[in-house]
Amino acid sequence: MILDNPLFSNDFNELNARVNLGPTQFTASESPTIVIEEGEHKIVSLDENSHFVLQQVQVDSIEHFAYIANGDLHNPSSDLERRCAAHPRLAPELHTKDLAAHQVDDWMARAEQGIEAFSAEEQFMLYEAMSVFLNGHADQIQHLAAAANRLFFPVSMGLFTADHLILKDHAQLSIVGTAPVFMNVGKLELHGASTIHVHAPVIGFAQTTDLVGREPHASLMLADTQHGLYPSPSFNYVPAQLPQAQDGADGHHGDQPSKATPNGKSHKTTTGNCPYKCDTEPGAGQKGGTGDDGDDGTPGNNGTDYTNPNTINLGKISGVLTLNYGGGTGQQGGKGGNGGEGGEGGQPGDSATGCTTKTQGDQGQGGAGGRGGNGGKGGTSVTTRLVWEGTATVNVGYNLDNGGAAGPEGVGGAGKPTGGSKGPGTPGAATPPGNLILPTV
Repeated sequence: MILDNPLFSNDFNELNARVNLGPTQFTASESPTIVIEEGEHKIVSLDENSHFVLQQVQVDSIEHFAYIANGDLHNPSSDLERRCAAHPRLAPELHTKDLAAHQVDDWMARAEQGIEAFSAEEQFMLYEAMSVFLNGHADQIQHLAAAANRLFFPVSMGLFTADHLILKDHAQLSIVGTAPVFMNVGKLELHGASTIHVHAPVIGFAQTTDLVGREPHASLMLADTQHGLYPSPSFNYVPAQLPQAQDGADGHHGDQPSKATPNGKSHKTTTGNCPYKCDTEPGAGQKGGTGDDGDDGTPGNNGTDYTNPNTINLGKISGVLTLNYGGGTGQQGGKGGNGGEGGEGGQPGDSATGCTTKTQGDQGQGGAGGRGGNGGKGGTSVTTRLVWEGTATVNVGYNLDNGGAAGPEGVGGAGKPTGGSKGPGTPGAATPPGNLILPTV
């Protein structure tokens, strides 16, 4: 990521012209001003979940995409390169390696089949290559850029333009989906704990951005400090956390044995003190069957990779802005299924007068609890670009602890005697975070 102020156009009309819109043409609503009220959540997308009907423009190629983002400036200025060399923390970290010669034909052929022909890791490489291309380093990823060009383009881009976009305290604007979105706003106004979530390829511009502090009457919003994230006003590049994975099925209850045999038999007698003599003692009740073990919890899915090769230019800004950045948290493993209870003890055979009465059998041993599922690996983050001018303070919070949590173990099923259960299962394993390609600040 580059947090800097390179030479990017910030003229509303010129930016509109890049996507074939006329001067002062607003596409997101009939009104030039859009207000997202306190606590509201609005979605911008080309799919059916969008709260806005967006005009579209076709982006023909990766070069066309870079032109919309950068205008005529396809490469960082020499002045920026010199400042990067002088300040190592500003130097772009380019992690993508280009394809080897023997891979090119395979990747190009699969690009014709669609995104499903690539593994998650390969998809990530292609998105990262897009970011590298937009940052002016196409020479380092020529083959990957060619594959990305064939895979992702031509594509329809949604157009979200407004004269004035206002997010009140606790308001949320989410830009989502696989289709890219072009956002051009004359004035962006972020209040209190408002947040813009960027989970789609976005090229965004604002001529001015006002960061308005929380009003005295507004309620306090707690920051998520566990992962080093900060509260709003913010741009949030951290994908949503996945829910817990599916729990394992509980083990079946143990079977109850059949009634014991034989039944007791006796006959009357005139000898002895007892008028009845037992000929056949009844059978004792048998111990119940063992409960089945619980199934293992389902392993968690990997956290979502952040793969948005976007550019966002906030224009002239003042105040305090927070950038929350990182791959999505891996899904927590599912809970192991509980062990089945031991079966009910079998009934004894019928007693008879003069015979010893037998008792019902003990409850069977309970099954073991299932093992908890392993947590999913944390998602990986790709570089992006956020630029501005002015005196604003920009805080950056990283999702550095995004490995999925271990699924809890299942409980052992009840059984007899006390403690006769096979016991609980074992917890799943937690997994490490994904690779966080840290932005340079």
